[in-house]
Amino acid sequence: MERKVSGLETQQLSVDMLQQQSTNKDLQDKLEANQRELASTTLYMVQKNAMLAELKRQIEELNKLSPNNKQKELSGIKDILQTNLHLDEDWNKYFKPRTSSLVPRT
Repeated sequence: MERKVSGLETQQLSVDMLQQQSTNKDLQDKLEANQRELASTTLYMVQKNAMLAELKRQIEELNKLSPNNKQKELSGIKDILQTNLHLDEDWNKYFKPRTSSLVPRT
């Protein structure tokens, strides 16, 4: 009788192990997808901010060369670009909600 129970226990342990392996594979796949999304979004943000910084620099140069009547419009554009350069706002708005699910809680 003990040998039969032992065999049933072994069979149950095998089933449990297979289920755990499947769950682990699913979690690993999800983690990898989240990491790819985070890397892609990070690259996008870096490129966006580099472009905005370059536009700001060019507008500052135009401000130096333009007649005074265009400076008001160029300054408005420059202010908009400066606002969009704040990475902290981008982080809080886009990254923080997504990355909080990636970081294990202790």
